[in-house]
Amino acid sequence: EADIFADGHDVLDARLLYKHESEDEWSSVRMTLINNDHWFTDFPVTEMGLYAFKLEGWVDAFGTWRRDFARRLEVNQGIE
Repeated sequence: EADIFADGHDVLDARLLYKHESEDEWSSVRMTLINNDHWFTDFPVTEMGLYAFKLEGWVDAFGTWRRDFARRLEVNQGIE
């Protein structure tokens, strides 16, 4: 779980990257927004040993545009 936020009201997205100590490549899983900046995910632990992980969060420009466009449609604001 993590609190992920940015300035403004843009839509965010996030993922967790992880790897076992014996692996060179990172694997990733998407995170799910639980509520108000709080995100959750989990990853499979398939073998004994140490795992490294890191979080990435970013502004979803298309998601922000889509949300704002849907809001304009709801209030019959001109979209021409």
